[in-house]
Amino acid sequence: MDTRMLRWCAASGPVCVAVFLLGFFVIAGFVPPPSPRDDMSELRELFYGDVTTVRIGLILAVVAAAFIVPWVGAISTEMKRLEGADSPLAFTQLATGALLFPLFALPPIIWQAIAYRTDTSDEILRMMNDLAWLMFVAVTWTAVLQALTIGIVILRNSDQMSVFPRWVGYLNLWVALMFIPGTLAPLVKSGPLAWNGILTWWIPVVTFVAWMLIMSALMIRNRPVSPQMPTDRELAPSLAHGQF
Repeated sequence: MDTRMLRWCAASGPVCVAVFLLGFFVIAGFVPPPSPRDDMSELRELFYGDVTTVRIGLILAVVAAAFIVPWVGAISTEMKRLEGADSPLAFTQLATGALLFPLFALPPIIWQAIAYRTDTSDEILRMMNDLAWLMFVAVTWTAVLQALTIGIVILRNSDQMSVFPRWVGYLNLWVALMFIPGTLAPLVKSGPLAWNGILTWWIPVVTFVAWMLIMSALMIRNRPVSPQMPTDRELAPSLAHGQF
């Protein structure tokens, strides 16, 4: 196993977090999120008040999404090493994790389209903004399934060969639980379950950031332990007795 490359892939998690926070939070200024009940003057100010800055921030948000892919690849590698040759959950994590890239990138692309033309009509602007936020917040089950598969594999196979302590398995189950409330965002326009609510935005965002950083730190810090292969001297007695 190329542990150096594995660590580089694991390090893409913190890179994703840093670039996204810089672009989406700091430059584009999309935090706190707009309310579903905001009037059109507030939405237009968000997108067109400083449109160049918004465009640059959203470009960085799309760039950040790409770094999810190697991070997911690193996790799948560790899971496959634990599961062995038959590793359905590792491949499930790889598939669901790969889906995070379009789900992470498409909402900023939709916001880019809004910011691209300052003469967008009110109706189209609101509809596209609703689409982007609901896609960003409410499509949770790929991430839920991803965290569940990681947690199950760690809890079933946690031993001295794992870079993940057993508590990380329980952490992933908790992460999956924290993502579920976002599914209900299409039902309401205010309160804790709206797309800007504490249960659907603030807690999941903090959870996602902490999850990426913890998983990355463990993969970077802990060197994978592989079963030791016997040396030629150790093999000699067995060969002499015809055991191989």
